[in-house]
Amino acid sequence: MPFLITLSLCSILIFLHYRYKFGSDNPSSNRKVHHSATSRLGGVAIYISIILSIYFSPTLSPAFFITLFFPSLFLVFLMAVEDLKQGISPIVRLVFSGIAVAIVIYEFNLNISNLQIPILDMMLENYYFSFLFTLFTFLLVMNAFNVIDGFNGLSSGFSIISLISLLWLSITVNDSFIAEITKIMILVVLGFSVLNFPFGKIFLGDSGAYLLGFVITFIYIYFINKNSLSYWLALGILIYPIFDFVYSIFRRSKNSKLSAASQADALHLHHLIHIKLIKCHFFKNRSYLCNSFTSVFLWIFSLSSVIPSVLWFEKPKVIFFFIVIFMLLYHILYVFLVRKNTL
Repeated sequence: MPFLITLSLCSILIFLHYRYKFGSDNPSSNRKVHHSATSRLGGVAIYISIILSIYFSPTLSPAFFITLFFPSLFLVFLMAVEDLKQGISPIVRLVFSGIAVAIVIYEFNLNISNLQIPILDMMLENYYFSFLFTLFTFLLVMNAFNVIDGFNGLSSGFSIISLISLLWLSITVNDSFIAEITKIMILVVLGFSVLNFPFGKIFLGDSGAYLLGFVITFIYIYFINKNSLSYWLALGILIYPIFDFVYSIFRRSKNSKLSAASQADALHLHHLIHIKLIKCHFFKNRSYLCNSFTSVFLWIFSLSSVIPSVLWFEKPKVIFFFIVIFMLLYHILYVFLVRKNTL
């Protein structure tokens, strides 16, 4: 049912876009790689589908999810307005995102408490510091998911990878509650993905990217706290969007041509890979495929950290090792593509 609900809602939004140009994206931005206007309201369909799927689920209690998804309603609404108008300032988005997340952290007592880093763990013993650190973590991941949402299926596809990983983990530790939530989320995102990948009939938009980042962060922290696992597990699985976001901030902060580290550009790893694919002989007369192949490449690349983290989920030191390996590979690949693309 979750799959069909999302598929139906997305199909309706696609029809409304083609008929009335409702929720249309503007492809004129220098960071956009598509060439025709497309609906950006996939996130709205995903949100409604999650709510309906949970409501009709015979095994999940709606009360738990009202506490989770009511605060996120304001977040989705704000981002949907951004998707429609594309004029809301980053500060306003940050403030409202922070309020929604803060409510959820407080209601679920979701504080991050032990990172196995002595100095930081001492600071995390303070409730307020732990609260703010958890809030920062949510906002970091949510923005990271939004940043990688630049190509057909990239953000939604990685969401499915992270959710499948969590499903396997929850089954392994016999956590049927998390397994049920994760199954619903996978089917919901798949219902969107079949229309988003490979031809981009509808986009996540800011509402969808922020929502997926929000929900996935919540489920991972809740799962880790509940089963006394290491937070390094979550970082090992989610390292691709997180490191991509952090890497871009440091990269832009060193570039004197940009006014601020938060200023968006078209120099993320996914943009460079796309440029490289366009130059490949195989794609000479198939440039329309470069968008989707960029996502496929990065899905596979992200597995270099995801798979080891899942296999050795009870060994934080092993996970940390593969996180470092991933970051090194990312940097090497980025430098290589910059040099190749400037030749």
